[in-house]
Amino acid sequence: MLKQFALKKTWQLNFLFLNMLASPCLIAQGLPELPSIIQPTPAVAELGKYGTYPVSMNTGIPNISFPLFEVNVAEISLPFSLSYHAGGIKVNQEATEVGLGWSISGNMIIHRNVLGTPDEMPEGNFNMAVMDFDEFYAKVSQGGYSEIEENYYDLKASADGAGRDTRPDMFNYNLPGKSGQFMYASDRTYMTFPYEPIKILRNTMGSNYAFSIIDEKGIEYRFRDINKILIDDSPQPRNNYITDWYVTEIVSRTKKDTVYFEYETCGYVKEQKSYYQMMESNASGLEEESYSIVGQEEMRLKRISYRLGEVIFNYNTQRLDRTQSSAKSLDNIRVYDLNDKLVKGFDFSYDYFTANFGLSGYPDSDTKRLKLLSFSETSAAGSDMYKKYEFDYESNISIPRKGEFSQDLWGYFNGKLNFSLIPSKSVQGNDFYLSDLYGTTYCCQNPTTAEQNTTYNIGSANRAVDTSKVRMCILKKITYPTKGYTTFKFESNCYTSELVGTPTVVYGAGLRIANIKNYDFDGALESFEEYKYGVSENGLGEKLFNEDLLFKDYDDYTQEFWEGEMPYTGGCTGRASSWHRKYMGLEVYSALNYNGGNLIYPEVNHYQGTDLSNLSKTKYEYNLVSESILDAPAVYEPKRYLNSGNYANLCHNWTDSQLVKKTSYSKSGGVYTPIYLEEFIYNEIYSKTDYGLLFKELQKYIEATCIRTPGSGGSPYYFIANEFLYKSRAYRMTEKKETSYLPTTSEALVQTTTMSYDNTDHMQMTVSTTTSSDGKTLVNKMYYPDDITSASYLLGGTLTTLQNNAINRLNSDGDIHNVVVPIQREVYQDDNSNGAGDASELISLQRTNFKDWGGSVVLPEEISTLKGVYNSSSNPLQSRIYYHDYDDKGNPIEVSTASGIHIYYIWGYNNQYPVAKIENFTSAQASNVQSLINAVVSASDSDDSQADEDLLRTALSNLRDSSYLSGAMLSTYTYDPLVGMTSMTDPKGYTTYYLYDAFNRLQFVKDDSGKVLSENEYHYKGQ
Repeated sequence: MLKQFALKKTWQLNFLFLNMLASPCLIAQGLPELPSIIQPTPAVAELGKYGTYPVSMNTGIPNISFPLFEVNVAEISLPFSLSYHAGGIKVNQEATEVGLGWSISGNMIIHRNVLGTPDEMPEGNFNMAVMDFDEFYAKVSQGGYSEIEENYYDLKASADGAGRDTRPDMFNYNLPGKSGQFMYASDRTYMTFPYEPIKILRNTMGSNYAFSIIDEKGIEYRFRDINKILIDDSPQPRNNYITDWYVTEIVSRTKKDTVYFEYETCGYVKEQKSYYQMMESNASGLEEESYSIVGQEEMRLKRISYRLGEVIFNYNTQRLDRTQSSAKSLDNIRVYDLNDKLVKGFDFSYDYFTANFGLSGYPDSDTKRLKLLSFSETSAAGSDMYKKYEFDYESNISIPRKGEFSQDLWGYFNGKLNFSLIPSKSVQGNDFYLSDLYGTTYCCQNPTTAEQNTTYNIGSANRAVDTSKVRMCILKKITYPTKGYTTFKFESNCYTSELVGTPTVVYGAGLRIANIKNYDFDGALESFEEYKYGVSENGLGEKLFNEDLLFKDYDDYTQEFWEGEMPYTGGCTGRASSWHRKYMGLEVYSALNYNGGNLIYPEVNHYQGTDLSNLSKTKYEYNLVSESILDAPAVYEPKRYLNSGNYANLCHNWTDSQLVKKTSYSKSGGVYTPIYLEEFIYNEIYSKTDYGLLFKELQKYIEATCIRTPGSGGSPYYFIANEFLYKSRAYRMTEKKETSYLPTTSEALVQTTTMSYDNTDHMQMTVSTTTSSDGKTLVNKMYYPDDITSASYLLGGTLTTLQNNAINRLNSDGDIHNVVVPIQREVYQDDNSNGAGDASELISLQRTNFKDWGGSVVLPEEISTLKGVYNSSSNPLQSRIYYHDYDDKGNPIEVSTASGIHIYYIWGYNNQYPVAKIENFTSAQASNVQSLINAVVSASDSDDSQADEDLLRTALSNLRDSSYLSGAMLSTYTYDPLVGMTSMTDPKGYTTYYLYDAFNRLQFVKDDSGKVLSENEYHYKGQ
């Protein structure tokens, strides 16, 4: 009898649920096999080691997450995890419903950043293309009195975000395994950043302007529930607009399955303050405060439902760190099968981080932050058994209240007793000379000579980074159900700054991981990982931002006004102007980020092992492909438009950091020697550009009682604009070189693979060429629906009209949009070394022919192959596997090989699992036993207990005893839905049983007589 124990090692135990219907196998040589319909017999729950946290090497941010559950139905697969962002906790960061720094990943959302006028407004980008530079220039050109007046107020409205739009809004989307941005372009199509072969649709009916995204596999994500935001600025309120769209339905490719998402609203109101210091003509430059009240209709996920079950999120406990009665923490998650039987559950336990720095007397909503203490996976049986994960955080650093001014420029705690957010600096008066704003000598009243010779003190805050404070509230330890644990050590990011001219090493932009240690339950070190950053481990990263713009914390403009109302005539005696510089105190200097970080490290050395004196090493080297709207030709310098307040919103920088080299080393005698090298080359394979308008009201006009409009003779310099480019791009790996260094010689084995991507409609690799050390080269060619331009396009024979029509439904213009499904694969031996894969060099070919089965069901009908060089007469393509029928969920009912027997499947448990496999049996024969089949399906759908399962076995036994199956071989299966197989009966009638413990892990395997064949024991310390 087999027994397995969880020993001192700290293991993570997960069940793997297999996709029941895999895509047809693509085999370079040999005959294709029948698809694997029946899942393998249950094995021990996969023993994956606790303490494994992959790190994004080029940003230094570890991926700390715990898989919770998955929603799997048809081709839809939705994993949900409890995730922690370890880049640092900011002073004004609000905790989510699962605690500070934590989130439930898997939620799908579209978030909008409104730029200019909201796109859905009458003059917004959805209704008319954004203003271009020619249109702007025409409006600022001189004209008659009425024309200047009309154009002035038109441009004024655009500057205020209420008139003609100047920039498309930017939408951020998040799908399973994919995220990015999109905007509505001037050609009235959606551009994605980076480019992805997805289809975006917008419903213009109703008031929520719902979106749908269809991914490259044909799965549709519908976003209909919304968040609205209302900003009540002091003193002028703005209209509300939609900021977020939440996924409400996910529809399978066949349109036969839908996953539904339900939310509940929890309103959120917050006062946001901003601080500024105004320097202007004849002004003292006192610091001032403004504020806005932000009302946002927050949504939280309440329920996920689909035909196989549901997931419930329960929020019951009132939060102390929020003022609204609807603000509650997530108490638990419950996963149920289709019969409302509990499959698994998760309970969450909380406390609060409480402020202990600065002044007292503030309410809990300012001084407390929700803290996740632990979460537990509860047993499906509802017993007291549970698997508990506990969290410890940095506790030796003082904690400020939310809203405290003790922040560095990135928003992290720095322990300084500041009384504002405006950084302290001294500015010479001649720096306020503003003529260069216009690019001409025309300006306003510039500083006087006395003012130019005066040194002004701006701000009072110390916004420097304190590397000892930035770790405030950060996670530092995780304890597992085994009582083994992992510790994390974080350190500040750093980079080279050229802001003051001389390159200077500065700290900032949050945290990076320094080391990770794993211990067993006795406190013995099991493994150690250490990370050293920068070229030659100098610790320095590359900036993703323009320092001159990010740290430009002021905005320059002028004002023009009429003065001196003339008696009797009502006119004005003259016009005057003044200069203004507004210094801003911002909570966060919002730089652009990549994968959660503001820096990219070009080199990272990763050391790991169990012996601290003999750690293995892997070096990762990255490039940085960066492009910004600032790269576009400029009429005016971008610095006239951009500053700390708008830089991140306006300066979209699409950045790709690509791994170009990975070297593995062994260590001997204190010396590291390379043993394996991987080198990668990337190329841009897609590019599309569009435009927007950087737009600014440079000279503000102040209405007077004697005249209220600019009128004739007004300045043409009220507004400036510059057209800039948006660029949608896609990069793909085009070469991979692998070098294995032989340990006993100086020789090396080298294998090189080149890749081509010839169709951006699907972005899949279409040709790969692999050359090994012996000089032999194999060429692989792949074809997808969009590659097939006619029925006769493919090597191997012409498609039938029905086959070609089915493929057309799969391509990017078709209604199915399954653009990544492979149609044909060809393998060549490149004997003439030209890399082309000539027809005379063909060694194998495999084609999948699709059929329109009705509705949205377009699935394989047959798989054909050939070996050797194709010849329509002597070596034609031959059919090998046939799919004869599918059920209404897209599950195969009958399959066969060209020369073999037919196999018939019966699907039960609400079409989730195959409950019977009948070999040497066809759909035509099934009509003779349809009543018995119906009884099997009905019994499986009702299987909710051991008694129900016995009834199902009886129905399966009745089917087995039918005389119509006398020449067939029947295998039958029973299941606990969302858990696994509970029994398998082979054609001889021998049954094997699979029993699970309270956590739905395989515990026993028994034979037909109840004898234990194998046993799995799972021990945790304290159990």
